Amino acid sequence: MPGCPGTRRWSGSSPPTRHCRSRARRSPCCRHIARPRSASGPPSWPTERVRHLAYAAALVAALVVTVPLVPLFGLRRVRRLRVLLPAIACAAVPFVCWDVFATHAGQWHFDGRQVFGLRVLGLPVEEWAFFVVIPFAAIACYEAVGALLGRRGR
Repeated sequence: MPGCPGTRRWSGSSPPTRHCRSRARRSPCCRHIARPRSASGPPSWPTERVRHLAYAAALVAALVVTVPLVPLFGLRRVRRLRVLLPAIACAAVPFVCWDVFATHAGQWHFDGRQVFGLRVLGLPVEEWAFFVVIPFAAIACYEAVGALLGRRGR
């Protein structure tokens, strides 16, 4: 734009810079900044209708990848709840407490558009599932790597 104070003409091989330093975002010289793609705004993707499944979908994906490791490598420790539940609790309890405290204190929040509506102690059910699924996935992966390296007996 010829009259834009932030436009520089460059004699090199790169195109001219079109960054406007003007404070008036909607000034005539800055029409190229933040222009909508169409009059109706961005397209409405099907993901908008299922966005509330995003967090749950990530947890399901973690399970889809790690649950087959149990029969594939014969992971006995993962099958024994007497061993598995205390290991998950060791990881979950402190972080659930921290998560509940930080959420109530307003340090972070969970986007209502990306989670189901059900909450327990202010945390969405997906967050509670996270503290079970991710430690399970970590333990299963650790045991699978141990089985690959021949450390089953330990």
